[in-house]
Parts: sequence; structure tokens; C-alpha cells
Amino acid sequence: MGKGSEAIDGEKMEPLRVSYPDDFRGETEQCGRDEGEERGRKEEATGKAEAEAAEHEQDSAGPSSCIDVKVAVVGDVDSGKTTLVGVLVGHRLDDGRGLMRSTIFNYSHEATSGRSSSVATEILGFTRDGREIIPSRHPSRSSQRLLSRTATPLAPSPHRPGSSSFPTVPPCSRASHGAHASGVDEKDAGGAQAGQREPSSGEFRHQEHGEVGPPFDASQVATADQGEDATSEDPPGTAPAPFTVESQTESNAKHLSTSPSPSPPSLFSSSSPCLSAASSFSSVAPPHAAARPAAGAPRNASWRSVVEEAAKIVTFLDLCGHARYLKTTIFGLAASFPHYAMVVIAGNSGLQRMTKEHLGIVLALRLPFFVVVTKIDMTPEHALKRTVESVFKVLKHPAVRKLPIMVKKREEVEALANCVASGRVCPVFCISNVTGEGLDLLPAFLSKLPNRIDVCGLFGRVDDPCEFVIDGVFSVPGVGLVVSGTLRSGEVTQNRQLFLGPDRTGTFCKVLVRSIHYKRVPVARAVRGQAVSMCIRATSRKDQLKRTSFRKGMVLLEPPLPLRACWEFLASVLLLHHNTTIQRGYQCVLHIGNVRQPARVTDIFSDDRTEKKDVLRTGDKGFVKFRFIQYAEYLTERAPLVFREGRMRGLGTVCEVC
Repeated sequence: MGKGSEAIDGEKMEPLRVSYPDDFRGETEQCGRDEGEERGRKEEATGKAEAEAAEHEQDSAGPSSCIDVKVAVVGDVDSGKTTLVGVLVGHRLDDGRGLMRSTIFNYSHEATSGRSSSVATEILGFTRDGREIIPSRHPSRSSQRLLSRTATPLAPSPHRPGSSSFPTVPPCSRASHGAHASGVDEKDAGGAQAGQREPSSGEFRHQEHGEVGPPFDASQVATADQGEDATSEDPPGTAPAPFTVESQTESNAKHLSTSPSPSPPSLFSSSSPCLSAASSFSSVAPPHAAARPAAGAPRNASWRSVVEEAAKIVTFLDLCGHARYLKTTIFGLAASFPHYAMVVIAGNSGLQRMTKEHLGIVLALRLPFFVVVTKIDMTPEHALKRTVESVFKVLKHPAVRKLPIMVKKREEVEALANCVASGRVCPVFCISNVTGEGLDLLPAFLSKLPNRIDVCGLFGRVDDPCEFVIDGVFSVPGVGLVVSGTLRSGEVTQNRQLFLGPDRTGTFCKVLVRSIHYKRVPVARAVRGQAVSMCIRATSRKDQLKRTSFRKGMVLLEPPLPLRACWEFLASVLLLHHNTTIQRGYQCVLHIGNVRQPARVTDIFSDDRTEKKDVLRTGDKGFVKFRFIQYAEYLTERAPLVFREGRMRGLGTVCEVC
């Protein structure tokens, strides 16, 4: 009997009073004492067991229980970055009209315009043997299933498009993603039972509820294009044929190709060794099986199950591609401290100016990267060949000095993943988010990427004082102020006191860490290299925190780290591009970690710091002393920096804090 049995319906139960003879009173009192002691021992043991279980559960979900690898996704606008992330984390193929990218966007205006304007974060979990974790997105169910891939790659579409025009949609109408698609989900979800078997290759599981649905018949869904009254439901009493990726790719090819005859084999045809291993998801459902998130459903409700089950987590940072949001992209690359960068290039458009811009920033931050060429299902062979050749040419340039390798076989993935961490090798993937070509190689490659916390030089040790870099601030109703960021050194635990700053006056204030969340899961501690969110409050009543009190560049520090903010610093710089020259008094915007602020050039020194110089031109190296214009900032030595002004770009490293 637990403590909860002392009250029923909010009323306390009175003990039953019974009169016993005097000779029985001693026995009953002794028996009552024995039962009370035994019940107390049981309650104490139960309480200890529950406390130990809760502590073990909280510690097991902590960041130290699994390997976390951050991958920043960069590339030009309309290259398919967000769609690729949505396909990888959603385990569903795209419909060619933005179905999967709509599950990644943070704001409604992004879905309307089709352009990312903020940094979106998604996770992909792997088990110890490299299999993907596909959790249920229903918050009340915790059952997970692992994505199994067939050993024999499936043949891609036999047809190639004859022009570079945007392909027509796969065999599902726009209405099939609305009322008709939702009707199928509701029907199957209502009839599904808990504890059903795992789906076969011809079945799919609904994205919202994780339930097994019937096999899909592509021929019947194709009738949705013939009228508004057509539905995607199977007729009662019929046994639809199992869905396979071959049937989907063949059906998609009929809508993608402009001529009925297949293209002759060439370097990038389906029989080419370049794309011979580029097979499709063997157990991924077709695009029409991926339902949009239900209205009001908590986004990323399955993160907890991924954190609990995964031995390795790949965190995607989906960045902006449009030139208008370049400062947001640079801030996401500099402040999030990613381990790798995934450069996404559209096969039909090739290398654009903004792609080269992002590539230069990745090189300035000394990030290893790999290239993914998308939209190969709609790109003519000659255009795809030209794009791949231009990518190889840029990667071999003396300024880049990478060894590009086209990934052809799954057996090469593990060796390439270990080589890319060194920064010398750059793997190149050719994939399609609609037909699934090449999508089996990319997750296998991601599952083998090692963590670079110990070798990148941007993180301290676990036993160092705590240094937490803030990149976001939120005001959560009922919780308070929540800050998100990356722990660069040391560790942080609940109820630990840290110093927040520098504020607009350059001072620090003492705060208390109330709670910590890692990947939306509450944990008791966080260690260096992990991105977490913390609820904090000021220890003094006169220093109450508000959201307006925060700005870019603030950190949480633990003594004995120096609580100081500097106005000036010396940096070793390389001027990449400038139309004229840089001289004293020149102003530009600096990006140093989470710091983003305009600064003025006060002095210019030669490369050996023996004499002063008057100007710096394109390609020149030297030492420059900068002075912040607005606020003093907290800086550390050896931090990489990027400075920009208009179309001028430069990179460097902080050498000395003045």
C-alpha cells in the first residue's frame, strides 16, 4: 500500500475503530507495530528505487551517453538543402513540390516563400551497428523501429529527363496531400492495433502515429489526377499490390521524362558506375505516405526517444541560402561550432556565386566538408556531368586543396568518413530526394563520421572552468528565461552559479542554472562540446533578467575565467576580395563565434609584425588591430574570425586580446 492510498477523492480516510477484549490488545498492538515497520521499510525501499531509477534515467539521457556530431548544411538558394534534411530525418521521399521541407521550416513565411530565413535544427539517430532510428511522432507512444536497408541496391529509374525543365509531380494530386491523404491516415490509424509486426518493404508506417498501414497501390493513387472526387483509399475487398521503390521510380519517370524512349547509357546513366550504387530507400514510404504534421502537435515530439535509443546523434543545422540572409548563415556557422559542413549543390543549376561564398566561409572556419549534388532526377545528363566537373575543378583549386572522390559503393563509406575528418578528402554524393537515388549511401556515411571535439581546437577540457556560448534567448511562459548555446569547456549542472555577460556596459552578473535540456530532454548535467538549453535566473533581485537584456556575444562563465570584456584585439587576417584597399579607419562587420558587431581598423602591421603598413589589398596577409564600435566583447585567443563589408570578405584568427 503506497502513500496515495491514504486519501480518496481528496478526503482523508479515518481509521476504523473496533473494540477488542483486553487479552487481545497486546497482540494487536504488536502486530500493528510490525506491520507499520514493514510498510515503512517497503515505502523507503520503493522511494529509493524510484529515486535511483529517475536519476539513472536522467543521467542516461544526458549528452555524455551518446556521440553527437554537428553538420551544418550550406548551399545556394533552391539547391534542396531543407528538402534533403527533411527526407533524411523524416525517412520519407519528397513529392517534388516542397512536402518534406515544410516539416523543417520554423516560420510560416518560410513555407510561403520557400526560402529559409532562420537556422533550423533537426536530429538523426543511429544505433551502435549503424542503423537509423525511426521513432513514433505520437507523444503518447515510445515504440521505435529501426530502418533496415537491403543489401542489394534497387535499380533506379530507367528513364532520364530529356530537358532541364522542372518535373511534373509524382502520381499524386495536390488534393491527395490534403483531405484525401488525411482521410487515409485517419482510417488506418483508427484500425491499427498496438504491438503490430514491423512493416515489410511493401508497407508503410504513418508518420504521426507510427502505425503499420496496408501496402500501397500506386496505380490507384494515380487516379487522383483524373478528377477531384478521386481518393487515395483502397477499394474495400481488394488486395492492393505491395509498393516497391522500383514501382515508384518507374512511375515517377513517366512524369519526369519528356520522351518515351530511355536515354542511352553514359557516365551518369542508371548503368553508369558513377551512379551504380546510388540506390533508393528500401523501406521508405512513397511521398504520398508522408502526412504533414497535424495542427497543434508538438514539433519534434520524438526527440526524446531518439536520445534515449541512439548511440550516435547527427545534428543538422539547416542554414539560409539566399544572399539576403547571409549574416544569419555566417552567424549559424560561427556561433554553433559545427564539426562538419554539407555543401548542397543543385545538379541543374551548378555552382553559383552564393555556393562559392558559403564554401569560402567554411574554409575560413577550417571545417571539413563534403558535397551533395541534388536533383539528379530532373537534370539532363550533360548538365549533371558539367556540374560534377565544375565541382571537382573547384575542389582541386590551390585555394581549396581537396581530393574529391565520387562515392560509388557502400564499402567505401567508412574509409571516406574517417578520411574526411582530416580535412584532406572531400566525398561527393549524387542523390535525388524524389526517386531516392543515392539516399542509401548518405546516411551510411553520416553514421560513420567521427566526433571532432578533441581535434578541432575550439573546445577545452572537461575539467576546465565552464564556458557557455549563448546563441539564442527565449521567454517560455511558466518557465522563465531560457538560453541556448554550446558548452565550449568544462561542465554545467543544475543549481550551479555562473556569471552572465558582458552586457551593454561590459559587466557580468551572477545567475543560477535552474534546469538543463539536451535535445529537448531534461538532464542533470551537460559536458563540453554539447549544445543545450538552460533556464537561468538572477541571484539578486535588483538584477532581474529580461529578454531585452540579452544581445549577441554574451556568455556564461565560471571563475577562475577572467570576467572581462575587451574593446580592442589584434588578429592575423587574409583579405580574400576587395575592390579597392583597406586602410586605417575602415569599418566592417566581424563574426567571431557568437559575436557579430561592426569594428574599425586602427592599425595595420606587416606579416612579420616588424613594421606598420598603410593599406591591405586583395590577397594580402597581415596583422590588423580592430576596435569594436558599439560594445565591449568577451574574446578568446585562437578564435577564427570572418569580416565582411558589402562584397568584401576576409578571414583570420584572434592573436591577442588588448
